[in-house]
Formats: sequence, C-alpha cells, structure tokens
Amino acid sequence: MAQLFFRYGVMNSGKTIEILKVAHNYEEQNKSVAIFTSGIDNRDQVGVVSSRIGLKRDATPVFSDTNIFEEVKKLDPRPNCVLLDESQFLEKSPCF
Repeated sequence: MAQLFFRYGVMNSGKTIEILKVAHNYEEQNKSVAIFTSGIDNRDQVGVVSSRIGLKRDATPVFSDTNIFEEVKKLDPRPNCVLLDESQFLEKSPCF
C-alpha cells in the first residue's frame, strides 16, 4: 500500500537535503526514485533540486499543465519512491 509523507518547515530547516538523503537511501538499496520540483523555481536552474549546502540533483519540473500521476506512470522502471520538492509552488487542478 502506498504511503504519503509530508515534511514541512521554515526556510533553512533542511527539507531539500532530506529529499536528497531519501533518494540516496532508496538508490543504495537498488530501488528507483523519481524526483519532481516546481517548474517556476529557478533559483538554481529549472528542473534541479539544490540544497543550500551545494548538493544538487536533476528533477522533473512540474508546470501548471503537468499531471504528476501520468508522468510517474510513464516511468520505466516504476519508481519505488516519488519525491516532490517545493510543493508550495504547485497549483490545485480540478478533478475530472
């Protein structure tokens, strides 16, 4: 069964480094990971998750027309873990 974990905190509290650590830990166990981030977050580069201490990693940018569920379904192999950074920039979409 799928689980949802939501981590939040103030700026500089280590949320992004936590995502990078989780991805690393899954991959150490030979499990696949998908990382998404807001397409409007361009502090470093669009499509890059970067921590303030300099660690970075490519991610799939999410724009207003991106369906994350469909993007994950396309991935081969199917990820064991889906991580999303900067979710405050995402938009709520209507359910169909």
